[in-house]
Amino acid sequence: MKRLAVILLALLLWPGCKSSDQSQKKADTLTETVAAFSGDEVIPLRYRSIYIHNFDNQSFKADIVGRLKQRLQVEFQSEGRLKVTMVKEDADLWLYGKIDLFQEVPRTFDNFGRPNMFMVTMLVTVKVRINPESPGYLEAQEKNKELDAREADGILLDNKPVRLDITYTSRLPPFESQFSAHQRLIDGISLRIRKTVLEGWYSDLKTDIELGYDPKLGVKEDEIERVIRKDIPKEQREEIIQRNEEIKKQMESNEQPEFMTPDQIQKK
Repeated sequence: MKRLAVILLALLLWPGCKSSDQSQKKADTLTETVAAFSGDEVIPLRYRSIYIHNFDNQSFKADIVGRLKQRLQVEFQSEGRLKVTMVKEDADLWLYGKIDLFQEVPRTFDNFGRPNMFMVTMLVTVKVRINPESPGYLEAQEKNKELDAREADGILLDNKPVRLDITYTSRLPPFESQFSAHQRLIDGISLRIRKTVLEGWYSDLKTDIELGYDPKLGVKEDEIERVIRKDIPKEQREEIIQRNEEIKKQMESNEQPEFMTPDQIQKK
């Protein structure tokens, strides 16, 4: 009788153990291969460290390379997913980049033609390569783990563009110096680079302008909806776009536009 009880107990415990192992395996696989909205996969868990190269500078801003690298090191280190190493050979991944554009142009002027506000634009392209001597990469090869095409080529991210535009003024409140504005730009684009490397995208950081909101209309966000929104049906989106065109024409003719939101359109 005791023997039968032991057998029954073992049978009851065995499926639970098996299920737990399978669940853990699925969870690990999911964590390693979850795809971001842009289609790029998250960095596999076997890669745990990164070395940041000096970016190739195609702009005329001489000090931008050092300031950008320093901020990127802080950004990745504070996030914690990848450890930043100071020795290239010790890192699993190598981050390369090119500063394609760093441009500052006047945006608005006073009555005497002097610039009141400036727009500063920074555009970079980033690439992430795998260290062929990385322990995680070598272990995956030895155990014949299935590597995706990107890992097989040794490139996890290839020439992905990252851009940020900001404005600042040193003559009107809120006052901001040029150096402070440039540092704010570097901080912002470093965050976008980090999210691009780890998640493949940075859409949640995009500004109203990048999402299609037209500031030339002089319309506040709570007065007119953005035209690019996934939760708006196609017909409703087309009607908003058409209404925006009418607003532009009315403003060109100095008429006061009647702003409409998707909720108002839906009630019509």
